[in-house]
Amino acid sequence: MTLLPQAVLSRLAILLVGLMCASLSITSVSAQELSISELVKNLNDKRHAYMETFNELVEDKDLAYECRYSYGSTILRRSFCYHAFEWRIRAERKGFSSPTGSAAKFGIGGAASDYEKTKKKYQERFASLEKAFNEMLEDHPSLNTSYNEFIEPQQAYQRGHVAKFGIFSKYYKD
Repeated sequence: MTLLPQAVLSRLAILLVGLMCASLSITSVSAQELSISELVKNLNDKRHAYMETFNELVEDKDLAYECRYSYGSTILRRSFCYHAFEWRIRAERKGFSSPTGSAAKFGIGGAASDYEKTKKKYQERFASLEKAFNEMLEDHPSLNTSYNEFIEPQQAYQRGHVAKFGIFSKYYKD
């Protein structure tokens, strides 16, 4: 008896579908934790709650978080949240023309020196942010609670990412 090629293909397809269903049922039974998308949603909710608490308590509004919609490196718009001083310094850096030729090779020219100035500004503001943040954590227990509630889902997301992607996860450590 000769089997038609379609019959052989359909038997192979049924076998593959059966194997896939068997592997899915085993993993669905063993997966007790939340999915990656649920972990991301929980992380974003806690992040925004933390940023709102931080913005209410911070005295220097240049250190407050601002969220803006932008394209980033894709064609999809999404929300990016940075401190106000970071948005300002990013805008200054975008205005620089990049040096070409020997100026680029040796790091000389107007753009290079302007970039170094903004880099120093950023480092100074970030140092003042760290100091203010540490003082606020000591003075305001609500910020401390909010920060800890933000860190827990972040760590859960990182563990879930490693569990799903293994050594290909950006959070994987030897």
